[in-house]
Amino acid sequence: MLDRPRKMTAERVAKSREYSADGAALAKYAEASGDHNPIHLDPDAARKAGLEDCVVHGMLIMAWAASVAAEVVGGAQNLKSLRMRFKSPLYVGVQATVTAEAVEATGEQIDVRVTVSDPSGLTCASGSGIATARRFH
Repeated sequence: MLDRPRKMTAERVAKSREYSADGAALAKYAEASGDHNPIHLDPDAARKAGLEDCVVHGMLIMAWAASVAAEVVGGAQNLKSLRMRFKSPLYVGVQATVTAEAVEATGEQIDVRVTVSDPSGLTCASGSGIATARRFH
């Protein structure tokens, strides 16, 4: 039996989580994802590409964003789509704050906004998602 949609309350509107990935975590992610681009794994290759250091995989950042967005909407089963725009690199070992906020709920749809920022407050990625409120509680 599906739960009836409930009106969102303040404690459900936004969540933030902290994440970071060291070199070992990036190597494991590269192995799991098949993305062995050297800018994620080799500091010299990253610098030759004009970066300060190795960068966290964009899809790993997106996984973090999806995880927090799912918390906001009552679970991953409710998150139907998520789009992200990557604005600046997140470097290996740098802590990211991922914030997801339910910005509007109409009928059985919840619109979600997600931002990923570094400790200086620079937005590394941002995006939006759509969730269903059918099981939101």
